[in-house]
Amino acid sequence: MDLVQKILILALIGCVIYIVIVFFRTRRDDDGARIAEYLQRQGCQLLSLKMVPIAVQWGTDRYSRIYEVTYRKAGGREFTGRFRTSSLHGVEPLDD
Repeated sequence: MDLVQKILILALIGCVIYIVIVFFRTRRDDDGARIAEYLQRQGCQLLSLKMVPIAVQWGTDRYSRIYEVTYRKAGGREFTGRFRTSSLHGVEPLDD
């Protein structure tokens, strides 16, 4: 193989790696289901879910997403809170 073929193969491998990383980084389709399942385990019902596009995240990985969630507890009261979710760490509430 000459130098041009080696460069083309390396460029192709780099493109494939980039596409795979972008695909897994932007997978947000299961976030709603993950948060709804978390709330159901707590005895709550999910009412609305809105992603917070820009939020300060301290001490977390770059691939987590923050959502503003409105939910109803078992007693019937509605609450709005923020939750952080990622494929690696699951769901955690940010508001106490």
